[in-house]
Amino acid sequence: MKTTMLHCQGLLTLEHAGPSELHCRSGVLWITEDGRDLIVHAGERCPLRGGGKVLVQAMALSHFSIESPGLRPRGGWLGRLVRYAPRFGQFGAARYAQ
Repeated sequence: MKTTMLHCQGLLTLEHAGPSELHCRSGVLWITEDGRDLIVHAGERCPLRGGGKVLVQAMALSHFSIESPGLRPRGGWLGRLVRYAPRFGQFGAARYAQ
């Protein structure tokens, strides 16, 4: 997982980000998305709706990551398929287990 650092008053613009979740690992971030403003502190998470512009501004030296909700099997036939993916590598099932 990639962590991004912003210095105090640093600004980052995310364009057309899909639905995801921003995880503030340290510092304080001001998030603006679709006309809503949120302050996110270290250890907090912020869901991002995606589709438009998201502005991330650091209010202090901050580290954060953006996590996309991938397809993560929790059981059932897909979960079993992923467990056996090394045997059936040509099917590409392992990519769903990220």
